[in-house]
Amino acid sequence: MHAGLREQVRLAEGRNAEPTAAIVDSQSVRAAETVAKTSRGYDAGKNVNGRKRHIVVDTTGLLLIIMVTGAGSGVVPMTSVSEI
Repeated sequence: MHAGLREQVRLAEGRNAEPTAAIVDSQSVRAAETVAKTSRGYDAGKNVNGRKRHIVVDTTGLLLIIMVTGAGSGVVPMTSVSEI
């Protein structure tokens, strides 16, 4: 559903339905004590004990991929929004 809406927006803007470029970003977020320790990690660079959210958007800012991992996770398996 999300992919179909994204394609419609891109076509309405006069762009190709599928993006050819993307922007990747991540952010470490502190996790509450109620969050299971197995889903948290420690980001030593930012001194954060929690989770890290990884986001990929196209050049118009439309969401392509989102992934949440433990903050100390070095490997990020990418999952598309349509699979979530």
